Amino acid sequence: MIKDLFSVPLYKETISISQDETDFIFNYRNIDVKNKPENYNTNSQGNYGTYKSTVLEIPELFNIKKQIENHITRYSNEVLGLHLDYVRLNITQSWINYNDKDTSHHTHSHANSIVSGVIYITDNPADIIFYRSPRNTELEPPLKTLTLYNSDLYSVSIDRNDIILFPSNIMHGVDTNKDDHVRISLSFNTFYKGKLGKDTLKTYLEII
Repeated sequence: MIKDLFSVPLYKETISISQDETDFIFNYRNIDVKNKPENYNTNSQGNYGTYKSTVLEIPELFNIKKQIENHITRYSNEVLGLHLDYVRLNITQSWINYNDKDTSHHTHSHANSIVSGVIYITDNPADIIFYRSPRNTELEPPLKTLTLYNSDLYSVSIDRNDIILFPSNIMHGVDTNKDDHVRISLSFNTFYKGKLGKDTLKTYLEII
């Protein structure tokens, strides 16, 4: 008998994004470029992440923000089992990623965040690849079959308007865009807001 000791949750659903919202996100890079500091550069793999890190506070994106918050609440309740009367996950940052042809999204994790998420805006999203950390072992024996127990990475297929949520400390990345059209996604981070721990155990913390 094999028992799974721990599990890493990946939440995936589909949201509703209007054509007006899609057009706004597609064109927002032009606004962001005008406002960014001169020393702000694109990421190491050439993709452009917006200088503005609170894009979900833009009125044109309020409907998308509301849907994200509903999915975060569901994730908090069904996956994390949080007591929502005392603590919730709050969106702390949000930004838009633009991958032109021949650019990729570097392998990374999200510091200072509990749960991170991505929404896929365009018709040409690439699989998101998650990496096991740490690796199963530094040894590499020949494998006959890949399983959940011996794989060091997991590739997840994505469609337009999909939203995914995952623990922020998981390493992940996206391969190079080989399409002639820009690939766009909207990412966000979260952190606890409310009461954590117990005063009697000297672990109490309130985050306002």
